[in-house]
Amino acid sequence: MILTDKAKELFYEWLEKMHRPTWVMMFEGKSQITQNAYFIEWLDSVGVYICVYPRKGNKIVVFDVCINYELHSVWSTRQEATTEAIKKANEIINLNQ
Repeated sequence: MILTDKAKELFYEWLEKMHRPTWVMMFEGKSQITQNAYFIEWLDSVGVYICVYPRKGNKIVVFDVCINYELHSVWSTRQEATTEAIKKANEIINLNQ
């Protein structure tokens, strides 16, 4: 689980409201890709927007991460960039709650 503290609590409240309670119990057994999709959907619902997009660097493709339209980092894979973006969004939510 990438989310912690208040963000985790708020996410599970949203997940239970949006999906069947029995599905919530199975959530942590889902693949990281599936979990990330739900994290991003929830983040959108609370006004924290993640954007992961490719950019051609020096003969390689890198992935920029923007959160609420601010550049936060650059990563070598989309999966790594998405995970790190969710972690950063988690920090933002926990600081603002």
